[in-house]
Amino acid sequence: MSEPWVRHISKAAGTDAQWLSSALLTHYEHGINCPSEIILSSIPEDKEVIEELLSEQMGKKVRLLIPERGPKKKLVSLAEENAHLKFNQASEAHDTRRLALVELAEVLKLPFAPYRIECFDNSNLGGAHPVAAMAVFIEGRPARAEYRKYRIKTVVGADDY
Repeated sequence: MSEPWVRHISKAAGTDAQWLSSALLTHYEHGINCPSEIILSSIPEDKEVIEELLSEQMGKKVRLLIPERGPKKKLVSLAEENAHLKFNQASEAHDTRRLALVELAEVLKLPFAPYRIECFDNSNLGGAHPVAAMAVFIEGRPARAEYRKYRIKTVVGADDY
């Protein structure tokens, strides 16, 4: 899965326990690949209710565990460390793109940093078969689903304009 975003979640929208409950129920909503044991770093809100809902969906007992020691505790610590590293990397990349867009706005004397950038390139084969392509960047990241190719029908010869 690519990481096209870094979102800062406001604490005002809920507690960590509420976010964890919501994330668990959303992730395992259809019971797909739900293990019989889910190891967590903290207790979600309504732990018993979540266990009951997931057990009902899976047709087997599902337990939410918060390990206190041993290999499972080390696994949780490693997962937390990896999550922090991944978040920091994504946050740094986002900041770098944001600064590049601000610098671009300054160089081009734009009133604000561009949100969407569309780049066009025209080409032909020896003056015949003119084509054009458009590449799109949103918030400094390639938006490949927005790329387009065009066959030019109204221009004769090698005239990019």
